[in-house]
Amino acid sequence: MDRSYDLDRALQFYQANLGVINTVSSTRSQALGELNTAIGLQRADLEERRGLFEDCENFGANERVYIHVTGEVTNQTRFVMSYNVQVILVDVLYDGDGFPTTSGDAKQIEVLRASESGCLTAWNLDANNAANFAIATRMNLVPNDVIFVEEQIITKWSRALAQLFPTLINLGSQTLVP
Repeated sequence: MDRSYDLDRALQFYQANLGVINTVSSTRSQALGELNTAIGLQRADLEERRGLFEDCENFGANERVYIHVTGEVTNQTRFVMSYNVQVILVDVLYDGDGFPTTSGDAKQIEVLRASESGCLTAWNLDANNAANFAIATRMNLVPNDVIFVEEQIITKWSRALAQLFPTLINLGSQTLVP
């Protein structure tokens, strides 16, 4: 058995292995640098797009879609639908002020939707019934839906009388004056 140790051969072996390790390390560093450059370019592109989107948003150039809320509500308004976010009926009804229950009829909440062909579909929500109201938490709205809250019958009569009385008083005062 030869137990001699050839230092020159051992040095060559380790130098060859170090060369391979250095080459692999250099290749990995180069690949990592290229990857960082690609990520930086992609990040810059996304930031440019974000900036352009924000500019369009600030100047009102982006197309917005709305749900219209009208009838006996505190404020007749357009509810802006956010991008890629599903909106449900309850969100629109109770966002902000909602509707006054003293004059708005919770039994007569209508959701109106016009189709491309011009047909109109209407859904009625009786919010006085808790079971029906639970359905409103699942009703998805689409752009240009109209939510209409009907006024209560007593409110209609009250408004009609409020318009009628001044007319009657004016007619009565004109007939009394000679």
